[in-house]
Amino acid sequence: MEKFSYIKIPVSMIPLLYDGRQGLIDVLLYGIYNTAKFDCDDYNIARQLLYSYMCQDPKKRRVSIPERLYTYLDGMDWESDMGLSDNDYRGFTKDGSEFDPETILLGNVIPLLAEELNEQPELHDLAREFYCIRQCAEMLGIGIPDTDLVIQKHELYKDHDECRVFAYAKLDNIMKLIRKGDKITSEDIELFAGYLAFKSILGRNKIGRAEKSLVVARMMGCVSSNDIEDDGSNIISETSLRIFKKYSDKENFRRLTGRLRDGYVKYIQTVPGKNRLGMFFSFSRDLSVKDFNSAIEEMVIADRKKAQRDKKRIQRKRKKKGCRKAVEDVTVTTKTKQPLSMPFSMVQKPVKQAQPYQPQFTVLEEMPFPPELTHRH
Repeated sequence: MEKFSYIKIPVSMIPLLYDGRQGLIDVLLYGIYNTAKFDCDDYNIARQLLYSYMCQDPKKRRVSIPERLYTYLDGMDWESDMGLSDNDYRGFTKDGSEFDPETILLGNVIPLLAEELNEQPELHDLAREFYCIRQCAEMLGIGIPDTDLVIQKHELYKDHDECRVFAYAKLDNIMKLIRKGDKITSEDIELFAGYLAFKSILGRNKIGRAEKSLVVARMMGCVSSNDIEDDGSNIISETSLRIFKKYSDKENFRRLTGRLRDGYVKYIQTVPGKNRLGMFFSFSRDLSVKDFNSAIEEMVIADRKKAQRDKKRIQRKRKKKGCRKAVEDVTVTTKTKQPLSMPFSMVQKPVKQAQPYQPQFTVLEEMPFPPELTHRH
């Protein structure tokens, strides 16, 4: 089975961290549920459920299997409903060394259990959640969690499912903080919140870029810095307001990035410039200083080229708009005999001409204004 070491945390949950150790645990359990979303079929769900119910120590299975699901399984008549007798060794070989329900139970019990679950949608959904959480725990290399507790935490914070910006947090980093227990400090929590803010901006890239305002906004659980007024007047939470005031200060933010560089982020580099190029950063441990600086240079050059292209595009739009305006003025002139964009007294009356009639704009083009009349009132 593929192993991974990151859990998926919505940025909207970052403010929960400031509640201390309990906030960290809640974020961890929600993150496990949020990460435990796999494609799975009914057969594997039933097989895992059967294994957990029949193989695990009674105390462990009461914790790992949701209580409602466990009560359902415990109340089943396995012999009459599933055709399972004591001679089947409950899925084990005779010497008890191997669990092989497909062979020992003749492959009948698992499909029958899957069919039973399908007939009860709520139990089927619960079994699916159990399977995904169980698989996620194994992939993360952690002990089997209390499935009911994980599901309850997700139900409590399910509104955060709407957030579409995530931080992929390394499991070891959050576990280290939880293990600190009562020794954990507010500085530790704020540092971890800063780590999640940078991770959410980085996404799946090797090198990211951000401005201070965006990092602070993410530390407060906001997707964009535009969600916050410059003076923070629309911030309701006292904790968020404290974070905003503290890390909007340049010196406090500099200390935060310094601590992040020591503990979490390998590189953080500020590139000054009139275009506010912001901070470049990377968590990649296999990225050399030379490669990091080269990547920054490439990104800066690409930005400048883009700025030049944008400037030319704006100029073309203005020129095109000016041409359209000129055509509109000419059309009005030929109909009214006077251009509406100027006072009547500033325009010489048109000269009567023999046929063919020449449009008025030709005369205007040949007739420069006196210098003293070039200022438009």
